[in-house]
Amino acid sequence: MDKKVYSIKDDIFFDKNPEGIFILSPTGETLILDDDVAMIIWQELKDNLSIKTKKLVDKLLVEFKLANSERKDVENDVNRFLAELLNYELVEERNYEL
Repeated sequence: MDKKVYSIKDDIFFDKNPEGIFILSPTGETLILDDDVAMIIWQELKDNLSIKTKKLVDKLLVEFKLANSERKDVENDVNRFLAELLNYELVEERNYEL
């Protein structure tokens, strides 16, 4: 079971356009998400108050019609991407509470 949930920090500015999702980090850097996987993860973070890794992995498996046998690889990729977002201070990580 997931022990952490993730959400976009309240003060993060971002804009979606045909070229991708442009995000302004707290340090003033502009990040561009222009691949489908990153954009789906960001959209899920945007659409949910908080989200668990499992839900993100499930969404990607369905969206890209991947076999459940690829779950571990997808989970690793999602965790790496979330770690990158945390590093840029774009999202926050909290303990999951019922």
